[in-house]
Amino acid sequence: MVRLSGPVLGMGIAERGAEIVSIREAASGREWIWNRDPKYWAYSASILFPFIGRLQDARYSTGGNTYPMGLHGFIRDRDFFVQSQSGSSVLFAYESTDSDYEAYPYRFTFFVEYTLAGNAIEVRFTISSRDSREMPCALGFHPAFMIPEPFEAHRAVFPQSDMQIGVFTSDTRLWTGRTAPYHAEGGSIPLSHGLFDDDALILSEYGGAMSIADGEGRDIIRVISPDFPRFGLWQKPKSDAPFVCLEPWSSYPGLGGVLDDIDRRSDFLHIPAGGERMLMVRIEFPEA
Repeated sequence: MVRLSGPVLGMGIAERGAEIVSIREAASGREWIWNRDPKYWAYSASILFPFIGRLQDARYSTGGNTYPMGLHGFIRDRDFFVQSQSGSSVLFAYESTDSDYEAYPYRFTFFVEYTLAGNAIEVRFTISSRDSREMPCALGFHPAFMIPEPFEAHRAVFPQSDMQIGVFTSDTRLWTGRTAPYHAEGGSIPLSHGLFDDDALILSEYGGAMSIADGEGRDIIRVISPDFPRFGLWQKPKSDAPFVCLEPWSSYPGLGGVLDDIDRRSDFLHIPAGGERMLMVRIEFPEA
């Protein structure tokens, strides 16, 4: 476990998956991150790579070959090492292995840097190719934030009121490839547990930021992610889980009914041979 401390916030980050396991206000001791109780969800802030979501029959193709791949890829279950650390910042790194190559035939190094910045946390993801060909991949960030009671008094707020929401199949929880227009009243969506009965809401054209506002209209959590063109809003379906996951996504999940050829996925990141791609997220706690 790596711990960072600042005058406003403190963090705990596990080496497994470089996953945030705690964000705590220094003055009040208030904890914002889900506690990993497996009754609802055994993770707290997963990094999703090289896939987001499920794939049809847990398989995909690239380079003309077919490979197995589980939910959300594999990097959330890999051990990172600390490359550098200060009191308020830490840089984690993970280098792909021969075992990874059997499921994802590309060599890469993945970096995650967390920095405390007052009442905010800056997160920098860097995907560095060590391969001799273009590398298709998807990247998502899956932090689960505790929502104070009453849960239903809160709203998800966006910079714009008109969005496209991706549609899942209710039986397989695979993406259908379709989106439906959604007009959020007042630029917001009221939270309710039933909102997630068919799985995540996939939002596109959401404006690059999202916040959770309390019953008085004050933002209590803000996620700013202009490098990510899509956003997932999730809670364990058909449950009364006390958290909501606010998820910047580079790409869509797997498409239902087809074997995904990721070489042809226009929504995927396509990193040049030997190149790299960096994406950033800023998490703010305005009331801290």
